[in-house]
Amino acid sequence: LAEREKAYEAVRSEFDAFKLEAVERVRGLEARVRETEARVEVAETQRDAMRAELEAARRSLEDAWAKAKEETARADANETRGRDFADKFAMADQLRLAAEAAREKAERSAEEAGERLRAAEAAARAAMEEKRVGEERASAAIAAAGKERDARRDAERAAREATSAATDAW
Repeated sequence: LAEREKAYEAVRSEFDAFKLEAVERVRGLEARVRETEARVEVAETQRDAMRAELEAARRSLEDAWAKAKEETARADANETRGRDFADKFAMADQLRLAAEAAREKAERSAEEAGERLRAAEAAARAAMEEKRVGEERASAAIAAAGKERDARRDAERAAREATSAATDAW
């Protein structure tokens, strides 16, 4: 009986150590999930900021295009009012060219903002994938902890049965 109790205590201490290790693993996985979620939140914030930048660049491009149209219309009006004023026509043409340069600059800015937005979205997708993998690992660890709990219950039941059998045999 003493040997059985010793064996039972050895199994019990081994089980308790295994249980503590499993709990620590689950906590570690939960911490990784929280970190991943924080990274996802940062990536989403960056994505939103990039979208705002892109929207500002688009508005700037539209404003530049509107200015370019306005300057072109003004140049056309000046041309129809008096072709004799060559200096005024040249000035309007220069303004139109400046507006086109501003539009091109705004287009480049919009393209750069779009690239940054795509990079931020890719980072957000990668973070979401990392979060999904972390959640899968946490789920697997939780399932393993459940199996360990079931094994512990089976071991406890077997120990009770063994104790009962020993008591009956005594």
